[in-house]
Amino acid sequence: MKNQDLLRHIKRKTVNSTKLKFNDSVDQIELDAAISKKYKYSDLKDLDILLFYENETVRCFSYNDQGNACAIPIADPVLLYFNMAQSQLRPIQERRKELLGLFRNNEGTTISENSMTEFYQYFGYASSLIIMAMTSIEAFVNRILPSEDISLPKTKFIEVYTKEQAQRWLRFDEKLNIIKKMYNKDYAKSPRYAHFNNVKEFRDEIVHTKIDIQGYKQYSDLYKKALNFKYNEGLYAVREFINLFEPGLVEDCPCGKDF
Repeated sequence: MKNQDLLRHIKRKTVNSTKLKFNDSVDQIELDAAISKKYKYSDLKDLDILLFYENETVRCFSYNDQGNACAIPIADPVLLYFNMAQSQLRPIQERRKELLGLFRNNEGTTISENSMTEFYQYFGYASSLIIMAMTSIEAFVNRILPSEDISLPKTKFIEVYTKEQAQRWLRFDEKLNIIKKMYNKDYAKSPRYAHFNNVKEFRDEIVHTKIDIQGYKQYSDLYKKALNFKYNEGLYAVREFINLFEPGLVEDCPCGKDF
């Protein structure tokens, strides 16, 4: 995948949407009438809502806006987080060039409010991309874990995990082993696996930022990694991993527009 392709936003999907087929125009008229009806939040409260849009049912949740019910589509969180990560790619590319230009000075570095602002913004974009990319992966892995109980060699204090327990208590690598056996697919064999693993490691370093006893080398190393990280390759590896287990889930939007 080319860099330009990653700058184009993905198709933003909802959960459990279903295409409808109409036998005649009467069905469409009835649907239009249902859509046009206005509801109070007290009518719906926490009920799931099916909204009809372009011959498709879209599952929604009801939000209380001062007594009025807002039917808001339940976005697929895997795609939502990936979309958020992807949206940081262009700012990273643009800000990196500006940032290094401000500090590239053969006669000595000039520190100013502008240069520090650029640095703060750049690391903000970088950390947001990495964290959201990994959040997309974790949401996806949790979703495709088996619904039935999972038997594992005794770890911690549990031998058999429900799906809820597995999501909460199993390590990420343990979850990967489960889905690898369940689907008979192993992303570790992909030539891009190193980039996938780099996203995980960098996320951990950001979220659990540490300091060494004798100085600030770990901070420096973290910022250097943010400048050197191969974000394009990392994002594509995340996309490839998800589509390995659910083909076509992450796909380009037909509009072909960039962010």
